[in-house]
Amino acid sequence: MNRRTTRHSSLTEKAALLCKALRKAGFHPHPGPINARGRGGGDCRVKISSDSGRIRLRVTGHGVQEVFLYGPVDLDRLVQAIDTMGVGVRIESVVETIKKKKEFPPSRG
Repeated sequence: MNRRTTRHSSLTEKAALLCKALRKAGFHPHPGPINARGRGGGDCRVKISSDSGRIRLRVTGHGVQEVFLYGPVDLDRLVQAIDTMGVGVRIESVVETIKKKKEFPPSRG
């Protein structure tokens, strides 16, 4: 039987290196959208942002691609996995997004 590929099954060169390092560390990366408007070459920069239930990694270098990790992730282990990618790779920023529940004033009555 033929398997249908996912919409974002291809990886940029730098995203492929990141996914390889993440798989070695025991993570299961999921490729996301690609923006190929980046300049050729350059260092690989990674921006990490966390939402509830997932981690989004934006990888730059030969374009920009998002890679997602779902479920609970140990941030220290993630940073160590990125550091194993080699020279020319740096983590640009780490952003944690926490959604607050909307609080309502007590009812009068």
